[in-house]
Amino acid sequence: GLAYKAGVDDMREAPALEIWAELGARGAAVRYLDPLIPEVPRTRKHPALAGCRSVELTEDGRLREEDRFDAVVVVTNHPQVNLQRCLEGFQGVVVDTRNCVKPENGLRVFKS
Repeated sequence: GLAYKAGVDDMREAPALEIWAELGARGAAVRYLDPLIPEVPRTRKHPALAGCRSVELTEDGRLREEDRFDAVVVVTNHPQVNLQRCLEGFQGVVVDTRNCVKPENGLRVFKS
């Protein structure tokens, strides 16, 4: 999620935007999942991110097959998203900054 804390739609002081900008500066194509912030509003510090839209999950709460990712960084753990379900079948690396993803079903989880 992009919000500064779980369960809210407030992006002020959100570290996710800084992480996104840093990854992008290093050549990564970055997308995000946040049911509470479906579209990034214009911000003074990150105007280039304005209008980016959240990826959508399947009806059963998983990442869509067409949305393929090499890595997932969990910055905000919204209670509305079942991360274990969302990541079922995911083959990439998970960087978990919230200690909320269990390394089960073959998930490669790195806590940070």
